[in-house]
Formats: sequence, structure tokens, C-alpha cells
Amino acid sequence: MNKPENSVEILESYNNYEPPIDAMAVTRKLIDNIPQKYLSGLRRIVITNSSALPRRELHKKVTARKRKYSVSEVRGFYYHQTGGSPAWIEIFVDKIIEYRVSFFRKLPPLREIAFSKVLYHELGHHIHKVLAPEYREQEDVADEWQEKLTSFYVQKKYWYLLPLLRLAVWFNQTKLYKQYEAKILEDIRRRYNDRG
Repeated sequence: MNKPENSVEILESYNNYEPPIDAMAVTRKLIDNIPQKYLSGLRRIVITNSSALPRRELHKKVTARKRKYSVSEVRGFYYHQTGGSPAWIEIFVDKIIEYRVSFFRKLPPLREIAFSKVLYHELGHHIHKVLAPEYREQEDVADEWQEKLTSFYVQKKYWYLLPLLRLAVWFNQTKLYKQYEAKILEDIRRRYNDRG
């Protein structure tokens, strides 16, 4: 496959997992629509599942916003450049889509926005580290970059859906939606528990 100069390599590495969507295509689409200057110094993105991590890694804790989180809860990581090792991003597909309803997989804008929240957040860490260092909470800066890059992507790719997306964002913040979402998550958890 021919890659443009300075492009980011995208690899898939799963352990006993078949993603229900084409994660490689979604990731490539998201990266290809970002200005090249933000990708400078980023070598690769690895798309994987959380069970591909060694067991000892799953039990480690990471700190963000003065709280500790288990690695098993994290949806992605940014690894900055160290010595001769270039910067790279790791995305856990199973964590991104684990609580998404089935229609999410069929609608490209929803699928891509869900992935963009994780991928662009991790890319925000890269931009913060390499291109625009700031002396603020790293997660806040990464969240701001995620919002900027997602907004840029949606405006460029799905400009015709903006009025509908604004309505969806408003609905997403209502009490009715929160009750609906809680019911869906409870149904999904119950289904997984019945299988186990």
C-alpha cells in the first residue's frame, strides 16, 4: 500500500476478537481528514482490544485529573516519543463500542464521532506535547483538542447534518435521554450477565 509522505501508519492487532465494524477504515477516514501539521511526529496508531494487553498491564493504574483508573477502563493511550521510539497511539475498539446500540454500527456519522472522541483525545495529547505545550491539566487540554478536531471533522465531512446534530446534542443533554440511556445500559448489562 502506498502511503503519502508523513502519513500515520495504522495497524490492527486483536487477541481473539473480531470488531463488529471496520475499525481500520473508520480510523483512516478520521486521520486523513486532519491537517497534516497536527500529525507531525506521530508514527502509528494501533487499533486493538483490551484483552490483547498482558494481564499484568490490565491491573495497572493510570492517573488522570487527580484520580486513579484501572487500565481495563481506558479506551486509548498516547505514548510520547522516547529516545529512538516515535510517538504512537493505542485505541481499544472493544471499549469504544461496548455499550453502543446496534444502530450505531450502521450509521457512519455516529460510528465516526464515537471513534473521534477517543482518537482525537489521544491526538490532543500529542498536539499538547509536541506542537502546542500548555501548563494546564493535560486531560483538559486533550479534551479541548478533541472537541476542536471533532468539530472540524464534522463540519468538513457531514456539514449537511449539522442542524440535526445540534438537535441530537440538545436531546442528549435532556433528562428524558438520560433515563433512556440508563435503561439501554441496564438492558445491555443484563444481557451480558445472562450470557456469562
